[in-house]
Amino acid sequence: MKNKLILGAAFLLAAITESLACTNLIVGKGASVDGSVIVSYSADSYGMFGELYHYPAGMHEKGTMRDIYDWDSGKYLGQIKKKRVKPIM
Repeated sequence: MKNKLILGAAFLLAAITESLACTNLIVGKGASVDGSVIVSYSADSYGMFGELYHYPAGMHEKGTMRDIYDWDSGKYLGQIKKKRVKPIM
């Protein structure tokens, strides 16, 4: 009986406590119909509103790199290769 009471109290506390979790959605190229990679992140905190950036596709020279920075601290994380994208005709 004591265990059931403790378990019930734990479930009740979990149900009424504010969640501090964030939401992520990551779809790999093998999981999408057209091979697109989709990454989404939601900081579920009123104090952590971020920005959404869009960089149009373009033709880049082979070996061109893009600097990557942490969005929160601005810390330099490294580089990734830019993909060569053919313009849509």
